[in-house]
Amino acid sequence: MNIVIIAGEVSGDLLGGKLANALLNHDKQITMSGIGGKKMRNAGVQTLFDVSETSVVGIAEVLKHYPRLRRILSTLKKHIKSNKPDLLILIDYPEFNLKLAVYAKSLGIKVMFYVSPQVWAWRTSRVKKIKKCVDLMAALFPFELDFYKKENVPVCLVRHPLLDDVDATYNTNNTTDQVTTVGLLPGSRKNEISKLLPVMIDVAHQLLKQNPNIKFILPVAPGANISDLKTYNKYNLPISYQKGNFYGSIQRCQVLAIASGTATLQAALMGKAMVVIYKISPVTYKLFGHMVNVDHICLANIILNRRAYPELIQDNANAESLFNSLIKLINDKQTNEKMIKNREEIHAKLSSGINSKELAQRAIILANQD
Repeated sequence: MNIVIIAGEVSGDLLGGKLANALLNHDKQITMSGIGGKKMRNAGVQTLFDVSETSVVGIAEVLKHYPRLRRILSTLKKHIKSNKPDLLILIDYPEFNLKLAVYAKSLGIKVMFYVSPQVWAWRTSRVKKIKKCVDLMAALFPFELDFYKKENVPVCLVRHPLLDDVDATYNTNNTTDQVTTVGLLPGSRKNEISKLLPVMIDVAHQLLKQNPNIKFILPVAPGANISDLKTYNKYNLPISYQKGNFYGSIQRCQVLAIASGTATLQAALMGKAMVVIYKISPVTYKLFGHMVNVDHICLANIILNRRAYPELIQDNANAESLFNSLIKLINDKQTNEKMIKNREEIHAKLSSGINSKELAQRAIILANQD
């Protein structure tokens, strides 16, 4: 059996690696190729491109890298046409992957989409395209299951794969007695880091002036370079750059300043207090900001359907706002404890559904269908 798997970002590589392992455990003869990172390569996927070459966000950023993304898309289309896989598995990365889905369906190739595009949040009209070109939507959130069933799109609910990693490392000994270590998580994409890390560095400098004993940990995302990150540390702050130990690094922190994305869900499931911060280019925000149909951008807040964690977006994503929000968490034990307790509610909401092994079985059944 021949399967092509496309994960355009670091978070997708994590899910793709787990699914690829599950597929091979079911059938050692499966061959897999596509786009991914270290997790997928370790699982046996032959990656034609690394996620570092495709991970961009926002219209301005996409336009900047459009020639490269167009070449990658063209190469993948040729690869799919020449290899004629039994199944195309697309992991998140909707703008790019939906184009591949349409192309694959034109060749009669089965398509499974893993991690739903946020059609429930913005541009809901995309569900019409999904219905035409996706044979199975594998959703991670219960409310997505209801959405797709209503639209008559074949869908299954997957128990969030992050739970396995979190449960293996989660330490119930979260303390709010004294905040001594602050985590700085500026995202995994270069454009995220360039916009958010300078703000975090300025805030860390202010926090250190208030408390000379405070420490900072920066978990380094796969594909990021520590030496590049250090160039933003203009104050020569005592930051511990940790690569390859994401959950262990988070566990050592009491409070986090964190970019919106999958990491916010990981942090919430680790029972951590955090301030979510995000900023995209003014052009992207002006063009698409009004099209967003949700009240929150943080995944943990969306799942809880309330503003459980503060969000600092666009103009509010500045040093003053971040400093004030972090100070509140550091000094307000009650607020800190509320965030820690959110873990159990989020965990319960993500625990239903099939696991990676069962999803792999569904994928193989789909690939074998006429």
